[in-house]
Amino acid sequence: MQLGRLRNIGADHTRHGLIAFYDDDVYPIEPDQLWRTARMMQERGLDFIASNIRSEGDVQSAAPITQDVIYDFNNMLNNLWEPGLMVKREAFAATRFDPTLGIGCIHGSSEGMDFGYRLLKAGYKGQRVATLFIDHPPLDSNVDVNIERYFFYSLGNGSALLQHGYRYVYVRAIFRASARVVVSLLTGNKPRAKAAFVRVLCLMAGPFLPRRNARLLPRNHIKAPAYVLPPVAEQA
Repeated sequence: MQLGRLRNIGADHTRHGLIAFYDDDVYPIEPDQLWRTARMMQERGLDFIASNIRSEGDVQSAAPITQDVIYDFNNMLNNLWEPGLMVKREAFAATRFDPTLGIGCIHGSSEGMDFGYRLLKAGYKGQRVATLFIDHPPLDSNVDVNIERYFFYSLGNGSALLQHGYRYVYVRAIFRASARVVVSLLTGNKPRAKAAFVRVLCLMAGPFLPRRNARLLPRNHIKAPAYVLPPVAEQA
């Protein structure tokens, strides 16, 4: 079962007005972060909020921010991701995660950008907040280990970028990966050249491969509990 679909199923079973998503390898830095996030959404009149990131190591899963980001169609790509995301229930119900994007699918990434784009298109407002941190472990720096991740992530990147009209970003991503192939070969770094070459091919192939729902687990493994928040007023 694909992760986005599991999130959708879990959200369908909630009754609270807010839904929060956390991956199994992240945790909020502050013990009251869920309450603080809910309070910020209320005070700022927002429909969704994404957290900042704290990560150590050479290869971070996402870049941290130093000031709040007000989401628009130009900054969604690198600023909305699913771990540490809180969204109003009605906004989520009107958009939901695309079950053909993300871990478990051939297009193994960009479900966050796709979700955020559709939230904005539907008229919902959101921010990424610099003072709300979640901890995420660094990614493996071994290029050989990450070939599979480059493969699936690049397919998702290419497909979602063109789907939402990010043609310039799409072309730039192919150009940068191509340049990395050349530089890596000239410097004798064959593993890095191989990874970059995989990224080039998959960026180009992603938009042309048909999207498919994934089914990695039997049908009866579909229960995905969502985090149920206490009412904000009770925390005051």
